Amino acid sequence: MIPAATRTHLPRNLAVSGWLATSGMLAVICVATGCGRSELGYKPNSLHAASLTREGTDQNPISIAKKASEVVETWFGDIDQPKWPIDQVGLADQVLRMDCVERCAGPVGRGIDKVERGLFRKHCVSCHGLSGDGLGPAAMLLEPYPRDFRRGTFKFKSTPVGKKPTREDIHRTLHDGIPGTAMPSFRALDESEEFAKDIEDLVHYVRFLAIRGEVERRLISLHVREGVELESDSQRMQEVLVQVVQKWADSPDDVLVIPETPDYFQTPSDDSDHAQRIEKGKTLLESELTACVKCHGPTGAGDGKSLDFDEW
Repeated sequence: MIPAATRTHLPRNLAVSGWLATSGMLAVICVATGCGRSELGYKPNSLHAASLTREGTDQNPISIAKKASEVVETWFGDIDQPKWPIDQVGLADQVLRMDCVERCAGPVGRGIDKVERGLFRKHCVSCHGLSGDGLGPAAMLLEPYPRDFRRGTFKFKSTPVGKKPTREDIHRTLHDGIPGTAMPSFRALDESEEFAKDIEDLVHYVRFLAIRGEVERRLISLHVREGVELESDSQRMQEVLVQVVQKWADSPDDVLVIPETPDYFQTPSDDSDHAQRIEKGKTLLESELTACVKCHGPTGAGDGKSLDFDEW
């Protein structure tokens, strides 16, 4: 925004252009965050469908993705009115709290009860997008790109590779942020009396988006690879739903036990012993067995030459 003192010395056409640009930005923000009942919706995962279909076949990735999205919507509701597939997987209690999900969904605003709603659009949508696909309005400007929750894959967690994060894991990421990325810390919300519940509610909504999105991806895969019809009453489709939800329900039991720090890390027995251990560590770092240097580089600067990327 151009300061008023500066703007008075600009030609009228430039002042008008600045006003139009500002108005355009406000319009984008209004659409992204929601002003009243929205006409927005979760985007079908056409990219995943396209990655599985081949050119020259009669499989249309856009129509496949749309059909899968419709099936998922019958189970999980729409972007303003989420619901839980209680008939297929039972109560949500072991996985998430739907009252928290409902508070985070929909447009930003307050009802008669004065409780603020639309928290995801208020805090997260500019980067992570309405669908949690990591394609928000600011995503193209960020490095690394924001997380695509629909993959169900998270990096900073206390569980092994292939397992789901716990509520505490996601809460920690929201609370602390991720240094070196655009993911900020929302610590101030926890420290505020009015907004103290916001992070915990967002944790449940992130889990909801991840479950919903992973189910959608797996339905598309099942249809493309095995020809299973995309129908909400299909037994195979419902089995996928149950499997995904169960993985998230099991996350507290999957937490890794962190071993005690060895004594020699704290108090080396003597300088020579400490030096020997450092030299042994250097040998292991550079060995083909561990292949650490391929990614981390010989000095640990992250400048390795490997083109192998993590699943995230």
